[in-house]
Amino acid sequence: MAADDVSTKRCSRCSEVKPLTEFYRRSDRPSGKHSHCAVCFRAAHSEWRIANKKKRAADMAAWRAKNPGKSQVWNKRWQLQNLDKCRATNARRHAAKLRAVPAWAELDKIAVVYAKAREYGFTVDHIVPLQHPLVCGLHVWSNLQLLHDSENAKKKNYHWPDMP
Repeated sequence: MAADDVSTKRCSRCSEVKPLTEFYRRSDRPSGKHSHCAVCFRAAHSEWRIANKKKRAADMAAWRAKNPGKSQVWNKRWQLQNLDKCRATNARRHAAKLRAVPAWAELDKIAVVYAKAREYGFTVDHIVPLQHPLVCGLHVWSNLQLLHDSENAKKKNYHWPDMP
């Protein structure tokens, strides 16, 4: 393939000559394509995202502060448009929770934790997550804690005591 062939283009990052189908579209360019091939474009974008992770988080926090409630509206709209995905996720979590309840679990104490969470306006979090590739926590009262919604959302299932 020649670099001047109409059906090919040279990537400005890796310098390889590739078919035009290997380049993303860009209407403001004479060729109608990006200067980087798709592989290089994805790599550069990934590097940028990693390098700017903290700045993007700060920008999102500032946007949420300026636009209270907007992200909740968008999340609710997404949930309504993707009911099957939401139901599948909830069913998977419910099944994991059922598998994580041992016979000796003190269900009355667990019920008290959930009641206190509702009373104080907190969410119930599993200290050691129920679903994770490295661990499987149990749904027992000693593995539960009350957290504010935002703290629970930040934690996800990434952190627990004695995490390797």
